[in-house]
Parts: sequence; C-alpha cells; structure tokens
Amino acid sequence: MQVYLNGGYLEQESAKISVSDRGFIFGDGIYEVIRVVDNRFFREEEHLRRMDEGLHALGINLDSSQRSAIGEISRELISRNGLQKGEATIYLQIT
Repeated sequence: MQVYLNGGYLEQESAKISVSDRGFIFGDGIYEVIRVVDNRFFREEEHLRRMDEGLHALGINLDSSQRSAIGEISRELISRNGLQKGEATIYLQIT
C-alpha cells in the first residue's frame, strides 16, 4: 500500500514521522475520511471544507498550492494502489 507523506509517495511500511511533529507531541492535527466508490469521491467538497474549518481552528495554515494538491494526491493514491474499482477510503491527516 502506498501513502503520501511530507511531499512524496512511499510504501506504508517506510512511512515515519518525526518525534518533533506537533501532532505526535501535542496531538494537534486534523483528520478527514473520504469514501470512494468506483473512483468517485463521496461529498469530497464537503469533507474538504470541514477539513479547512478544523485547520483554521487549530491555526494550521496550508498555502493555496498545498490545499489544491489534496484532490490530485488523493486520486494518485487511488491509482497507485489499484483501487479505481470498488470501494476505498482516503484518510487525510494533517499536523
């Protein structure tokens, strides 16, 4: 299973976070889960708006290029993991 972490795609077993990550130390971060059926994202914009609200409440700022890349990254993960048919889940976690 491939994941996306800190700007790159890698195998899940190789994914590691720094011990100085604020989410690891203080638990401040957000997560959002988006259901995908046959490569169609369920209520994607509603999920991303809720994610934006959570980030704003925590004072975590994404620049516009980071924010706009989330959909592209999510679709690339679906493709890389061969999940275009059937059901899948995108789990976003931002710290």
